[in-house]
Amino acid sequence: MKILHTSDWHLGAALGMEKRTSEFRQTLDWLVEVLAAESVSAIILAGDVFDNGMPPNYATNLYYRFLMNACEVGVRHMVIIGGNHDSASFLEAPKPVLSRLNIHVVAAADLDDDARIVPLREADGSIACVVCAVPYLRDRDIRTAPEGESARDAVSRRQQGVADFYRTIVKRARELYPGAPLIATGHFFATGGRAGGAFAAGTLDNIPIGLLPETVDYYALGHLHTMQCVEKRDHVRYSGSLLRMSFAQGDENKAVLILDSKELRRAPQAIPIPEFVHMERIEGDLNAIQARLEALAHRDGPSRVHVENTGNFEPNLLQKLGALCENTSVRVISARNTAANPAVLARRSDRPRKLQEIQPEELFLRVLDRTERPPERRAALLAEFRAVVSAAREKQLKTAEPEP
Repeated sequence: MKILHTSDWHLGAALGMEKRTSEFRQTLDWLVEVLAAESVSAIILAGDVFDNGMPPNYATNLYYRFLMNACEVGVRHMVIIGGNHDSASFLEAPKPVLSRLNIHVVAAADLDDDARIVPLREADGSIACVVCAVPYLRDRDIRTAPEGESARDAVSRRQQGVADFYRTIVKRARELYPGAPLIATGHFFATGGRAGGAFAAGTLDNIPIGLLPETVDYYALGHLHTMQCVEKRDHVRYSGSLLRMSFAQGDENKAVLILDSKELRRAPQAIPIPEFVHMERIEGDLNAIQARLEALAHRDGPSRVHVENTGNFEPNLLQKLGALCENTSVRVISARNTAANPAVLARRSDRPRKLQEIQPEELFLRVLDRTERPPERRAALLAEFRAVVSAAREKQLKTAEPEP
């Protein structure tokens, strides 16, 4: 049996103030074509179906349209779990109807184990493999927080709670379906995973893969938007997000993964997702920015751009760039000057500067000066700091505007 692993659709997400309806529709239509061409029999959607708990109507329409189209091209089973962006009650509301189509929705952790264990059957009724459908596990699902608990104890208790949850459901799956290949879903940060190029570490949601049952043949994970295997384990995989969700993801390629139920521990086949809307981050002075915008205007298909003007401060930068892109398929979603406004600096020159008036990099450089780091270490630390600041700014740029 061929099984498609995907996650983090974030239907309803916007790019700045711009809706992405057409881009989502084109991508999901392409995905239906892949299902047909590859004769996929089952889909695992590992959480964050929607971008928020109350998605706009166009997002839910895209979701149900995809489910219908997938059934029509021969998909016999779908397992859909809830992510941290999803509302469990919203996702599970149509569950009785969808179950008649072998679409199994598990968005909450408060079900008995048997309801979360889904056998995937071949056309002749034989079991190809079994899915332990584990959704995003909220803190209340797996642990209690005693009074006076330290941060370190909270992390340890959460990790142990997640591990116990998986051990219980895997044990039950083995009792019900002995010998069947086993897939477990998950929606969490795996220790060592990469989030948009940066390693995810030190958060309460960080789960060491070594704590989870080794008898599972494939872990179909969601939450991190970068496609990857974890700790070089081919059978522990993030499929990554369906679309690039922010400019911080650079030119990262997107894909869906196709598994063979008979070879779950082997590396899956990655099918690249076409780029229906080009996203690019442009840095440089105004002349360089204008030259790149003109080049993008001659490119096939629409482009969406974030601009970092590293030259002289330009007032009304976004409006100026918008005017340059009139009557083209290029849209500047966001723009910022890296140089400070000279008029503001002049007003501040006659008084001591407040902390909030100092640019983060300037403050970081002061710290480096005081610690007297060697030049090579100083350069490496500065590069890491810039990456963190850039990712934080891009996260602020990503907003979701519900349709009225």
